[in-house]
Amino acid sequence: PALRGGAAAKCGLFVAVGRVAAREGATTVADYAGLAARAPVTAAAVAVLGVSLVGLPPTVGFAGKWYLGVGAADAGAWGALAVVLASTLLSLAYVGRLVERAYLASPDVTPPVDARADGGVDSAPAVDDGTDSVPAVDGTDSATVVLVAAAVAVVVLGLGSSALAAWLAPVVE
Repeated sequence: PALRGGAAAKCGLFVAVGRVAAREGATTVADYAGLAARAPVTAAAVAVLGVSLVGLPPTVGFAGKWYLGVGAADAGAWGALAVVLASTLLSLAYVGRLVERAYLASPDVTPPVDARADGGVDSAPAVDDGTDSVPAVDGTDSATVVLVAAAVAVVVLGLGSSALAAWLAPVVE
């Protein structure tokens, strides 16, 4: 279950990144500033999936890292335990920054700038060419369904991981 939960978290995060890039042109962590206000479902799913990637309860990421850590400690494999702890801290560093930008940072508001052919910059706003842009709000599209399903999956699998481990214990022994 931990492997499938990790797959669900990573799949959901890839969908979220693609969705935010397509709708808002976000290519850096800084571009996620204020995402929670513009796309609350997407931001919440990113937060839940990121928490699972870090390995915090009640997500399946916690169950996976817990069992790896306990197994490494029981076997005396202190190097493996150090790797599990280091990966947790590294994941916390980058996921924490992303969630912080989405929920606590305000987006930088700068006027649109158009480049001129001679290399100069024209500060006049771009002319509307009549094409429709994709709205930056959450809707009921397939990406939202995948994001919500992945976020729910990592929590449900996390809550059920101890029961499944107890059920499988006689087989493993």
